[in-house]
Amino acid sequence: MRFMLDQSFSYDTISTVFMQSNRKGQVKKEFLSAEYLEAAKEYRSMRHTINTLKKKSKNQRTQEDETAILELEALMKDNAVRQKELLRECLSKIAENINKRDFRFTLTPKESDDPNKPNYVIGKTAEEFFAMKILCKNLRHTFNLQMSSRNNLLHQVKQLLKEDNHPKYIIRLDIQHCFESIPHNQLFKAIEDNTLLDFKNKTMLKGLICNEFERKNLRRLVTQSNTGIPRGCAISSYLAELYLSKIDKQIKEEIGEIAYYNRYVDDIIIIIHPSQIPTYKKTINEYSFLIEGIFKDKGLTLSPDKTKEFDLNNNNSTCKFDFLGYRFDVSNNNVKISHSCSKIKKTISRINKLFHVFDNLLSRDYRTAKSYIFDALRILTANTNLHNNKKGIKIGAYYSNQILDDASALSLYDKYLASKIEKISLPIIGFQSEGERQTEEAELKRVLLKNARFVNGFDSRKRFCISKQRLQKIRSSLV
Repeated sequence: MRFMLDQSFSYDTISTVFMQSNRKGQVKKEFLSAEYLEAAKEYRSMRHTINTLKKKSKNQRTQEDETAILELEALMKDNAVRQKELLRECLSKIAENINKRDFRFTLTPKESDDPNKPNYVIGKTAEEFFAMKILCKNLRHTFNLQMSSRNNLLHQVKQLLKEDNHPKYIIRLDIQHCFESIPHNQLFKAIEDNTLLDFKNKTMLKGLICNEFERKNLRRLVTQSNTGIPRGCAISSYLAELYLSKIDKQIKEEIGEIAYYNRYVDDIIIIIHPSQIPTYKKTINEYSFLIEGIFKDKGLTLSPDKTKEFDLNNNNSTCKFDFLGYRFDVSNNNVKISHSCSKIKKTISRINKLFHVFDNLLSRDYRTAKSYIFDALRILTANTNLHNNKKGIKIGAYYSNQILDDASALSLYDKYLASKIEKISLPIIGFQSEGERQTEEAELKRVLLKNARFVNGFDSRKRFCISKQRLQKIRSSLV
């Protein structure tokens, strides 16, 4: 029996979201009342005082210390009760505002790496933050939306290509301007047809997409009205998945002989075992035509530049294609996997960005710059645990590249990185003499050249610990 989800925007649901988001450090101070923040500050101060007193050995602790500890512990209990009430008042007010008839999401375009693909952010109010969190949860659970794992998908493709000895077609597809092209009428028909999602959630979604986004859509890629969902907005990935998953199902049902089908957002790979009976055998172009027609009926266009077809119907067939940042080289059921050109360019760009930030910090403070380059190169070339809600996930030179067969790209990065390290030039400011500067510069280069290597990070799998805040700050500097 399926669990009945509470879809309301009540105090209880907001309280649950608050607890989850607060543990992840996502709740901003501006969302909470000044009274609550002050009470929380007092609580932390009392706890600090108690911890300081308890650090004393029992022999050093006076009777006044023991009395102070007991009094503070009693005050902390009272404070905790007060905090709970203040938080309830605050979250209840947020719930009340969300449930008003005039509540609306607001969208603002923001800068992105590609000016033709603007991202959008919702308003900075507590009401919009919590309403969006709840809306995403309700949509995900109601439609049972499962996001594909990038790594799992890549491993599946690699394993299948290695083990599949059948004559086959490989079709590599990419949806052109996917987020910008989804038609509102077909998207909301799918939503309206679902009787489990309640009226309030449907109304919010329509208000956000059909009204707010329709008014503020910059339409740089798709000029047709009443299309598109806002890139960067949390709900958009779920809406895209909802819409595209129905297309996935239709393709699998209508196109015969599909041995493997998978999609990561708008990147698709299909492996077909065509019938070998001449009467029923279709060409690869026929399959592509049928698939393209299904997407067209749904208002979507396949990117002609990224659509690739490969006919592997004999043992001597070979093909090369890019998928999710990797180059697949298939020959006689042997598969070699290296980084794609786009991924190589992206990594080189990150190295350049790292040294740009380092140079800017050097002009202000050497110690800060030194700390940054050590931490940044460690994150880039070694391995770390990902400190977020996805517990246990590891990232880095090995854990982000486990699928690699050909590590030549990593050696390429190391050569480029070494050339950047050799060009480091420390300013004289902050050093007592030119000799001291030269000595420090030589030592810095030596340590970096020895330790900051992609190949070492990949081979050793060694992991480092770094604070959540530091990790987020450095990763954002490399974008």
